[in-house]
Amino acid sequence: MFALFSVSSAGVGKSTYALSHPWAYKSFMETYFPTAENMVQKNNTQSCVEWVKLCIDDGYMTACNGPQGNFQMHAVGAYKREAGSKTMEQLEFEFTKAFGDLDKYDPYFEYHMAFMTQNLNHYVTAFKDTPHFLSTFTDPTSGKEYASLLVHIPGSLADKANSLIAVELIGAASGELASMAGVHRYELPRASPQGLARATAYLDAAPRKLSADGKPVLAPVHLSFASSDLNRDVAWFENVLFGTKVHEGTSAEGKVYYGFVVSDDVVEIRYMQPSAATRGPTSVAQWEKYQTDLHAQCFDMESNEGFDRLADNHFGHALRGQNLNPYINAQKAAGLPYRFYAGQFMYLYGPNGWGVQLIGNCPRCPQSGGYDMCTQGIHGHCRRDGTDMIV
Repeated sequence: MFALFSVSSAGVGKSTYALSHPWAYKSFMETYFPTAENMVQKNNTQSCVEWVKLCIDDGYMTACNGPQGNFQMHAVGAYKREAGSKTMEQLEFEFTKAFGDLDKYDPYFEYHMAFMTQNLNHYVTAFKDTPHFLSTFTDPTSGKEYASLLVHIPGSLADKANSLIAVELIGAASGELASMAGVHRYELPRASPQGLARATAYLDAAPRKLSADGKPVLAPVHLSFASSDLNRDVAWFENVLFGTKVHEGTSAEGKVYYGFVVSDDVVEIRYMQPSAATRGPTSVAQWEKYQTDLHAQCFDMESNEGFDRLADNHFGHALRGQNLNPYINAQKAAGLPYRFYAGQFMYLYGPNGWGVQLIGNCPRCPQSGGYDMCTQGIHGHCRRDGTDMIV
């Protein structure tokens, strides 16, 4: 039996992304997915950001609360922040080249947020005129057949480009879907057996099966990252985040690892090292290095200053008052970047360049200081907070 924690009590409560056009993300998500608005802010020259925070309706949602309420996906358009030698739009275009028309598998598909649905056919129909990738797989524990649909989410100002965000929807494989021509067959399951069972039970018990506008509700399963070095990423996850393995697998497709940050989490963290090469212009290893090099340039841990545009690529984990000191010590020992905010928020970044916002008890954190997207991580002086030098 699985304890049916509401997502509000789960540790991983959000996944946040840097985008150049959050309003396009908002429009697409609200059209196709069961969402509610937590906070939306049009491009604002006073706060130097366009921001969209959406809750994903899981059938339990009564109001869209945050940051520790319903599971959320955030799009942050902090347009004055340093993006490195490439613009945000160029990075989004390179992601889009890797995804292509979603007509064949690419390692960049492993950058995704996965949800379970009880009615995958609804979404297959909804996306029939939108590029998407259909696949099937077998749960190795139950022997049950599942199908998935992956879609690349808009959110870029660049012509013919999408964002850094992909969503994968997983559901029981109907005979109709399994028999469709062109459906890709995976050797490795697209979610852990534990994650599949947990999300299924969660949706079975949900008081609602549909959102207010008639879309099947979704249960978050995992946040996934492509990896050029699975051993490296697992070592950071287990030795810095003190995560625990849930499942792992190996096949000709590559190597995969699933884990929890804390044992009663609902959302898993997934790393997949594919054996295939990307069709895009930037390998997974090159994209990881781009992010880590940018963080090294822009974070000054000694002064607790600096940020950058890609530092907005992170997930949020509420530790329910747990002391952050062990995480601080472990991240320092790993020699990787971090920053504190407002006495209880710690942002730390893994060797793949993606980050996590830990929320807990932090006696060693600076007790003052908040977010300012006009003065923190700004192009031209990303390592030093201060007056915006951009005219």
